[in-house]
Amino acid sequence: NLYENVWQTFLQSQQMELEDGDTTTHRDKAVLIVPCDAPLITPQEVEYFISHADMNRYDHVLGLVSREKLRHFYPQASKPGIKMAYLHIQKDSYRINNLHLVKPLRIENREYIQKMYQYRYQRNFKNLVLFGLSVFGKDKAKHYKNYIGLQLCLFFGGLGLEFVVDYFRKLNPKKELEESISTIMKTRFSALEVPFPGAALDIDNAKDYEAMKTRFEEWQEYLKAAPLTSIEEYSEAFSPSRKMVRTSH
Repeated sequence: NLYENVWQTFLQSQQMELEDGDTTTHRDKAVLIVPCDAPLITPQEVEYFISHADMNRYDHVLGLVSREKLRHFYPQASKPGIKMAYLHIQKDSYRINNLHLVKPLRIENREYIQKMYQYRYQRNFKNLVLFGLSVFGKDKAKHYKNYIGLQLCLFFGGLGLEFVVDYFRKLNPKKELEESISTIMKTRFSALEVPFPGAALDIDNAKDYEAMKTRFEEWQEYLKAAPLTSIEEYSEAFSPSRKMVRTSH
């Protein structure tokens, strides 16, 4: 259980028990959550994410990587590769890179995190509706626009119908999505684009595992040599604050 693992680790790291009652001194403690199944993650990537996450304004910052940054890792000719499903928002298509900087005690609806991960690959229409009802309820109809927009983009993207994806992505402005997630989770949420792709290349299945084994050294060398461009552009567009956040140890 992803949520329970993170939650219990946080409590132990702070040497606290919820039964103690007073959690005031721990409410603004931020922790970094990184994937254990992304062998191409780099120190520069983590450093960039931490230093650009504005934890003065937000309680949960999630990393995103643009589709363009991941094209190099697709299957090529006779070589295996990894091709991900994307989050299609108004500006571009992104992959969640599995990096989180979060203040656990500032997220009131923490239990929804596990639900979201549990249903992230769901294709059964009935289950998608039930998931929406369980998270949004019947009194938050405005959030269904974003939810339906994301699901339609995911569906048509899987069929390779990019022109249809481009039509429905208009339903998904980044700021509006962030506000919806903030409302649902009862926290202050933001997504931060990171110009490094390593953490997004997680291994979800046997096929991805075989591709990673076959091309690991090649991809690792590529990440070492690949020029990093437009850092300033990313910084201004997605993270107005550059202050390094102090995370818990």
